[in-house]
Amino acid sequence: MRLEHRLQEKLELKLKPVPLLVLEARILELPALELEEAIINEVEANPILDIPEGIESSINTILKKSEYLSYEPELNAHPMGGYEDDTPSPEELLEAPPISVWDRLEIQVSAEFTDDKEREIAMAILDNLDGKGFLSMTEEEIAKKTGTTVEEVHRIRRCFMELDPKGTGSLSIAEYLLFQLYSRKLIDEDEFEEFSRHLEEDKIREITKNLKISLLPYPFSLYEKDTSQYIIPEVTFRIIDGKIHIEIYESPFTSLQVNQRYEEMLKSKETPKEIKKFLAEKYRSAQKFREAILRRKEYLRRIAEFIAEKQEDFLLGKSVYPVPVSQKDAAEALSIPPSTLNRILKEKYADTPRGIYALRFFFKRGVRGARFRLSQDELGDIIREIIESEDKTNPLSDEEIAAILNQRGIKIKRRTVAAKRKELGIPSSRQRKERT
Repeated sequence: MRLEHRLQEKLELKLKPVPLLVLEARILELPALELEEAIINEVEANPILDIPEGIESSINTILKKSEYLSYEPELNAHPMGGYEDDTPSPEELLEAPPISVWDRLEIQVSAEFTDDKEREIAMAILDNLDGKGFLSMTEEEIAKKTGTTVEEVHRIRRCFMELDPKGTGSLSIAEYLLFQLYSRKLIDEDEFEEFSRHLEEDKIREITKNLKISLLPYPFSLYEKDTSQYIIPEVTFRIIDGKIHIEIYESPFTSLQVNQRYEEMLKSKETPKEIKKFLAEKYRSAQKFREAILRRKEYLRRIAEFIAEKQEDFLLGKSVYPVPVSQKDAAEALSIPPSTLNRILKEKYADTPRGIYALRFFFKRGVRGARFRLSQDELGDIIREIIESEDKTNPLSDEEIAAILNQRGIKIKRRTVAAKRKELGIPSSRQRKERT
């Protein structure tokens, strides 16, 4: 076989992204605080751009207004006391997989309660904790559910409260506050039992205030990750004289200025060609960046006007649910590409008279198969209402719930009901069944 080189011409079409479009797409999807960061980075990279003097970032303003400062532990402090001077090995630097507070409690229950009946009662307590670590059922209800006495449930619950986190399974805030006093040996067992029957939360807080000690608000508070996120609503809907008024947030960072010194150098005939070419390129880049920010604001204004028109009844409090409007339909009505609308809705929020909502909240498709306009949120509430009114000893299956919805003019399939039920965090009919 003989190999040889040849030159060959070939025509082909290729999609090449326009730099301005790429920049605009990136600017559109950034929320306000990240946009400020992007602007600062652009100003640092482009000498033509300047931020007006006296402008402070929104995040710093928020932090300055905060009344509390987060505690930072001393560096190199050893968890068991003292200090660790040795450099940790790479293996020691690997972070262990996080374990949830629920898994932690289940492990402790299995180790602490070796008797089958005791473990059954402890698991019933664990299964009926709320999101803060309080028991959502009474001791009488637990006793009935497990077929034992109230006294036995109370004994097991008191043992359960000694697990980590301590106080889990408390029946009220007052009892949890008292348990913390008991754990610190400020009151004894008899006083704890006696006070928990009579003292109220306010009275206990007054006692702790006089003792000058701080108590945790609920059992799971130490095991919650700090998921606080600073957000700035970029659209504000206000009701003035019965009408909806729109305000679009504009960060002070968006009022970028052109550096006068470099602008004069660009216009001057004495500036060398190489420098002038560099400045001209940076000037065009600055103009494109400013145009992208202005276009972002214009898109937000158009979307806000669309929401105010379509969701007027919801914003005014005349309806419980927003009108179902899909992003596709909204994009067609606004003459905006669906991908652009999706970017502008990403991680952006609106401040309304009914609370703060993500902009995506106002763009949800309706339920297909319904004889009337029905939102996904409303469907969820209907399913929850049906399940709450069912016979607990013979709960409804997903297929039976679908049949009830069909009778109400909402024709959906069993798998749709199952998916919605799981989304609502509602167990299956087998798990919901209560023993008589």
